[in-house]
Amino acid sequence: MEGTFIVIAASDERDVNRKIAADAKSGKVLVNVVDDAAGSDFLIPSSMSRGDLTVAISTGGKSPALARKIKNELELYFSEEYIVLIDLVAEVRSELKNMGVKPGNDIWQKALDLDLLLDLLHKGQREEAKVILLDNLETPG
Repeated sequence: MEGTFIVIAASDERDVNRKIAADAKSGKVLVNVVDDAAGSDFLIPSSMSRGDLTVAISTGGKSPALARKIKNELELYFSEEYIVLIDLVAEVRSELKNMGVKPGNDIWQKALDLDLLLDLLHKGQREEAKVILLDNLETPG
């Protein structure tokens, strides 16, 4: 393990994983043991991505299978429209910033009517979604 910075022990044999972890630790190498959170220096969460959106799920090493199951459900929830939504929000944010307008976090939270915006994006109505978002930012309610 000389010259190694990080090791992931992921064999199907717990004894092999423990040996890898012991060797790594004795060589001052960071190690993750996939079936042993306590024997790991760090955990790797299960994650899913939709464009620039990344969601990570961890059970603190208590149940990787549950983390994976939750990840699979979130993949269904976070539809492809989220990719378009992120780009739309970034575009609106940039335009407002260029005009010197900086809505606060509370205003953004109220303006982001996710159900409505995602429904419009699902229907291919990007410009309508943009108009609604801009209107919501001007008159938060």
